Amino acid sequence: MLDINLFRNHAEIVRESQRRRFANVDVVDEVIQLDKQWRQRQFELDNLRKDFKQIAKEVGKLDQKIEDAAEKKLLIEKKEIQVQEARTTLYSKLEIIGANVAGGRGYYLKGGGVRLNQALINFALDFLENRGYTPLQTPFFMRKVIMAKCAQLAQFDEELYKVSGDGDDKYLIATAEQPLCAYHLNDWVQPSQLPLRYAGYSSCFRKEAGSHGRDTLGIFRVHQFEKVEQFCLTSPNGNDSEEFFQQLVSCSNCTDYQSRKLEIRFGHKGNDQGKKYVHLLNSTLTATERTMCCILENYQREDGVEIHSFLQQRELSSTNLNKSIDRIG
Repeated sequence: MLDINLFRNHAEIVRESQRRRFANVDVVDEVIQLDKQWRQRQFELDNLRKDFKQIAKEVGKLDQKIEDAAEKKLLIEKKEIQVQEARTTLYSKLEIIGANVAGGRGYYLKGGGVRLNQALINFALDFLENRGYTPLQTPFFMRKVIMAKCAQLAQFDEELYKVSGDGDDKYLIATAEQPLCAYHLNDWVQPSQLPLRYAGYSSCFRKEAGSHGRDTLGIFRVHQFEKVEQFCLTSPNGNDSEEFFQQLVSCSNCTDYQSRKLEIRFGHKGNDQGKKYVHLLNSTLTATERTMCCILENYQREDGVEIHSFLQQRELSSTNLNKSIDRIG
């Protein structure tokens, strides 16, 4: 969180910082205006308190002063609410601008936010495991030569973060689909093993280079998020992959496009009579930060956020989830 004195005394420095990060410059003026409102209301509150003290001293002498004191007390209570609202609005803006630890589209989850995110992950894994999927937590980065077989070249510049160091260049994954593709690299998969179903869980990292100016606030479009992915290997024969496509609703049926590059063969090893490759299908079950946005937008209550029991059951400490989730609102 940025120091409010920066806005009072060096507003242009903050504006320039926003411009360099392609962030909203107008929010600086909003903060300055909110700060003025807060200080004005604080000044008014202080004066009311001063008047109240003076009246309180004379209350024993004049009956009229008693009535004035009662009115002043009511005004103080109303003004205190206004001051608190102004302060809350002001510091919420400061927290948005102050997300400079990780840069734009960076964020922290705290308290109930952490528990809700974990509950969504656990629910998604339970949902798929009950349907025959094997949970699989993937690596967060991949070697460039392997990533090139799983992702389109255009993704390298638009989505992927490059990790440099000793040895081969590596790339942070944009989706669990990428390492899941390579899980059976150079494997021969026998017909009796299919279909193979995986519930891939990972943190994902995306540059969002093509999304400048879109969804810049909140956690809907961010550089780092958690996701549970549905991933299936099916037979290339008949309509197996088509049946899975219908079952999974919204998914990508890549047929053998990726498996050819990754040499994931179908059949018994050594049988080279007409090469066949398994078909690969993928579909996002949930990107949990976006799901959290939906929950917060639809289940906000005056005293916090309503969390369904099926999510509470996925958190070991559901009591703590109930208590801490109020803080999200």
